[in-house]
Order: sequence, then C-alpha cells, then structure tokens
Amino acid sequence: MKRFVKLLGPHLCRPIVYSASLKLALGLCAVLLWNRYIAARSAFVDNHLQQGFFFLMVYFVLWTWLQYLAFDGMRPFKNLRSRDDPDQHRPHTSFRFKDLINTNIDAFEGLDEDEKTVCRLCADAIVAVVFLLAYILLGAV
Repeated sequence: MKRFVKLLGPHLCRPIVYSASLKLALGLCAVLLWNRYIAARSAFVDNHLQQGFFFLMVYFVLWTWLQYLAFDGMRPFKNLRSRDDPDQHRPHTSFRFKDLINTNIDAFEGLDEDEKTVCRLCADAIVAVVFLLAYILLGAV
C-alpha cells in the first residue's frame, strides 16, 4: 500500500478524472439502456434503475479488485490482447486518424505501467462509489 500512495501524485489527477468521467458516462448509458429495454420487460422488480445501478456497482468493484491484483503483479488478462503494434500503418489505408490531428489521444501517455494501473484502479473505485451512492439514494426514495 505504501507503493500505491507513493505513486499516487498530483500528476495523475487528470488521467484519473478523464478515465472516471468516461466510465461514468458509459455506465449511465448502460443504466438507461437497461431501464429502457431489458428491465421494461421484467415484472418482478419495482425499481429498475436501482437494479441497474447495483449491477454496475458490482461490475466496477470487480474491476477495481482486478486492477488491485494487477498492481500487485498478477495480470490475469495479460495475454488476451493481440500483440500487433497499434502504431503500425496498415498498407490498405491511405492515412490514420492519429496522423490527421495534433492532439494527444491517450490520457495515459507518458505514464509507466504502475501509474496506469493506479489511474485505472482509482477511476474504477470512484465510479463504483458513485454508483453505490446512486443505488442507496434510489433505495431511499
């Protein structure tokens, strides 16, 4: 835990906020889709939004735990990604979108692997807490 606190610095605030806001927006879209299409056909639950927030809270708590394990050195999903170089130019395309803009696309660029893991862990924990609060507040209503 000392290594975690040592790595967590002010230079990681922006990547954490960017990652958390993206995950929060995608989670809210998932809750709205859950409420509109999946839960609308269910007659067993009274508050469908509360159920959606609960499942997303569990999802992000699971990802927080997996990021914590990755921070300790255990990476269960390390070999699932392809080994292709993302910067390699494919011959059948005339350009890449990355070549057309002058801004930084990756919020984690310039960070080492431990700092990226800390950012993901904090972002997942923040989003899990937000969905937990939404779950509790909808239960109180």
